[in-house]
Amino acid sequence: MAPLYSLTAGISQTQYRKIVHHALEGVPALPEWLPEEVMQSYGWASWKDAPHQVHKPKHIEDISPTGKGCARLAFDELFAHQVSLHKLRLGVKKKS
Repeated sequence: MAPLYSLTAGISQTQYRKIVHHALEGVPALPEWLPEEVMQSYGWASWKDAPHQVHKPKHIEDISPTGKGCARLAFDELFAHQVSLHKLRLGVKKKS
């Protein structure tokens, strides 16, 4: 099973998959930042496994928006956005 990506002119699916494969090889081995209880409660994949599940799916569930990898990546993206907004607000309050 191979994912299909929305592409721009001049890049083929094969080329893009090679780019994604190379990017996945560069995912750093950071420690998990979510408590194990949270991950088990939601059935999420680990931070290291989530991008692999989404971009190298083995099962149709792996590409579902509610799949373990997709849901984990969506949470991390929203969480990072909230953290950055919080930091921005703190900076604004300090200047006031």
